[in-house]
Amino acid sequence: MVSLNGRLVVFDQTIFYPGGGGRPCDKGFIKQGEEIYEVVNIKKRDGEIIHELDRQLHDKQQAIIMQIDWSWRVQKMRYYTLLHVIAVICINMTML
Repeated sequence: MVSLNGRLVVFDQTIFYPGGGGRPCDKGFIKQGEEIYEVVNIKKRDGEIIHELDRQLHDKQQAIIMQIDWSWRVQKMRYYTLLHVIAVICINMTML
């Protein structure tokens, strides 16, 4: 963990996508010991990926496990791909 400021956490490595390019950020969970924290927002600022949790972590030193909400990610990936397909169809229709 690089920094902890209330519910905002920066890790030296992450599996969460912070959003960008029209795609929303990932959602998921962080487990620390027996506690499970919901990752409610993720953003990239000044080269750091900031994870906003539903509440503050109890221990800055204890190991954590990250888990992405895969149903959320897959749904957003499919939607994003569909938007690209629609854009290509629209471009091709204007060239007819």
